Amino acid sequence: MTVHQPEYELPSSNHGAVLTGNNVQVVPLDIPLPKHGEAQIQMKATGIGNSDIRQWKSGLPSYSTLQQFILGYEGVGIVTAVNNNLNPQNIQVGDRVVIEPFIPCSDCNFCLDGRYNLCSRIIHRGTFPFDGLFSKYVTHPTAWLHRIPDHMSYNEAALLDSLCIAIAAVDRSGVRMGQSLLITGTNPIALLVLMVAKATSIGPIVVLDTHAERLEWVRSMGADATFWLDPKWSEDMVAQAICGEFVDGSNSFEGADSSIECTGSAPALRVAIKATQQGGICCRTGTGDPDQVVPISTFALRDITLRGIHR
Repeated sequence: MTVHQPEYELPSSNHGAVLTGNNVQVVPLDIPLPKHGEAQIQMKATGIGNSDIRQWKSGLPSYSTLQQFILGYEGVGIVTAVNNNLNPQNIQVGDRVVIEPFIPCSDCNFCLDGRYNLCSRIIHRGTFPFDGLFSKYVTHPTAWLHRIPDHMSYNEAALLDSLCIAIAAVDRSGVRMGQSLLITGTNPIALLVLMVAKATSIGPIVVLDTHAERLEWVRSMGADATFWLDPKWSEDMVAQAICGEFVDGSNSFEGADSSIECTGSAPALRVAIKATQQGGICCRTGTGDPDQVVPISTFALRDITLRGIHR
């Protein structure tokens, strides 16, 4: 077992990757000082998410009065200073922490009900106009910092935000031990969904993707079957072929007990709906285009529940 000793530097300067127009540049930044209830963190690892890429490609909004904006929302680091006023987690200097990037109001009905991801006043670090984590030093409320164990590497900890989405997706899909699951996609979220499903004895698991070269890797991770979304096949043909995988002895099922769509694409969502058995649940983790065509009669007449995942 590798034990990672806390190593940090007290700040003498700061810099970060910022979005200026349509360009990302590393520029000098002010050293952030922790305010009431905050800690200062030296960043050690950050992930690059789809939101970062979308914002980079779209650039700063035309109405923005900001000259630059710091990207990044999946991060981990070491605490270098703490403002001990309001420190419910008892965070200390030297603690290795992962940053929960969304800061809710903690007062609305959703927050009080434990569903703070739906808070309408939530602050999304790394989503315009709230600066993110792509800098050497950041500050963040101690209430939304979580210690990581010594044996966990920084790169592993940077995946915890995505892992939480995968766990929430499996939970929202309603699938349980011994039940079947369809996963569409082979992106990081989809692979983490697969790992969570395997760890909780869900199966059989079928994975569908448009990239045939990725499916061999998915099989090595434990998928029971994989399907390539061949553009020459109709969506109905693909859905029927997937349903054929969910056969156990003399019992032939009409599809997966649950499906989790991770790509954000309309064709994958339609296939997921069609390949989910009657009374099942189809869960969507990706966003994709804001308006997409779905087979209304397929899920309405077969009593299929559609659910979304909002981080």
